[in-house]
Amino acid sequence: MQYFSTNKLTRKEEEFCTITGVIGLALSLVCLLQHLYAMYSNWLTWLMAAVYVLAVIAFSLLIKKHWLSPHALMVVSVLLLLDAVFLFLTLAFSPVVIITLLYSMVMAIYLFIERFPQKFKTRKKEVEQEENYWKDKL
Repeated sequence: MQYFSTNKLTRKEEEFCTITGVIGLALSLVCLLQHLYAMYSNWLTWLMAAVYVLAVIAFSLLIKKHWLSPHALMVVSVLLLLDAVFLFLTLAFSPVVIITLLYSMVMAIYLFIERFPQKFKTRKKEVEQEENYWKDKL
């Protein structure tokens, strides 16, 4: 049986990226706001806040369907895991951080399984070709 794969994003896949990116962005912003509200001023807590900012950036890249977004989500997943371990060791517990960690891990793995990085690169090339075509016409 031959496996049929295409490197083009379907409308359903584009909507999936947008919706999951918005949900992840909202979760990351909630984590960041919660952290800024409840943190003590320390270099380590500011470092933890930077992880949430990176999560916001990674999910924003997913909304824009950037080819780097699955890789950024993988890095953010590892950093969120370290963040959750640190929170556990300091006896601080946040369900939102755990939910964001699980969500980012699942999204990163799913994006790689479905070959979204290649699809995003193909989409980028198509957009550049169309821009170059119209650049000479206008």
